[in-house]
Amino acid sequence: MLTLGIFDLLTLPKRQSLASSQVDLIQLNITSSIIKHLTETKLAWVRAIAAEESREFSNKAMKSAAASAELSRRMEQVGNFNKLERAREQAYYAGFATKNALARHEASMARENLVRLLGLNSTQQRNLKLPLKLPELPGQIVTVEAIEQAANQDRIDVRLAKNEVLMLGEAQGLEFLTSFTDVEMSLIDETKFGDERSSSDGFELEIVLPVFDWGDQRREAMSQRTQSAVYRYQHVVQIAVIELRQSYETYLVSYEIAKHYRDEVVPLQKVISEENLLRYNGMIIGVFELLADSREQISAVLGAIESKRQFWVSHVALDASLIGNPMSMVLSEIQNNQTSDKQAH
Repeated sequence: MLTLGIFDLLTLPKRQSLASSQVDLIQLNITSSIIKHLTETKLAWVRAIAAEESREFSNKAMKSAAASAELSRRMEQVGNFNKLERAREQAYYAGFATKNALARHEASMARENLVRLLGLNSTQQRNLKLPLKLPELPGQIVTVEAIEQAANQDRIDVRLAKNEVLMLGEAQGLEFLTSFTDVEMSLIDETKFGDERSSSDGFELEIVLPVFDWGDQRREAMSQRTQSAVYRYQHVVQIAVIELRQSYETYLVSYEIAKHYRDEVVPLQKVISEENLLRYNGMIIGVFELLADSREQISAVLGAIESKRQFWVSHVALDASLIGNPMSMVLSEIQNNQTSDKQAH
């Protein structure tokens, strides 16, 4: 019993250190779960507002399409419209009716998802008031320096993997982690809109992995579990850098697209609509030419709403990547939407 007591006393510091590492690991896991929930809630908030904004504008456009279809029907009755022209107007109305129904459904589902993540009861759900539109684009975007600073700090996923290595190492009496991850960053490439506007749209990262001083005796004593933890740590560091780069590049591209819609596409469509209205008042063009122009403006506004939604989603995804809870599925969604937009144009 005396021998056992002396052994416990001698190993007390090591056991305390191991217990502290286990507590840190549990706390990091809890923190990661909380951050994940907060990130999902922020994404749901962005999507709910954007969906409601699209629904409201879609309702207004729906009324315009209905009026155009009714006007074409009456003009056909009096012989001022042929069957083909009337069918085109009716087809546009029918197609927009489908889009309007989908917009209502998306707005309803997005709001329900937000309510679920917020944990609201029926009364709180009815009292939930959302902004009418998403915030405007920021005047300044996240800088490369801020990304570099965050990249050189331990993300939660990296800290989890590192703590697992240290905990297993302490359990085996090993102290082999001799340096931490270092990250170097530089800008690459450019994205251009028009002849004058250009901006850098990416960067490259170079990582220096930790140095592990195994030693012959330590290598022999090293268990497969600890070795697996070390390899997992190296893999997490590499993936973290890749995901951070993807998040930032997606954020930059989303910002440029949303800014392009705000500064170029929507204002130009507004000028075109104003000029066509003057021509309509001067009886140079007819009502259906004016309505056709209105449809182009509707498309531009809906595109602007969607581009702003993608920017704020990418902003949330970037914040998550900086903390260490990357949203890979969100990035894939944005990139797919951007690819679809390019193909559509």
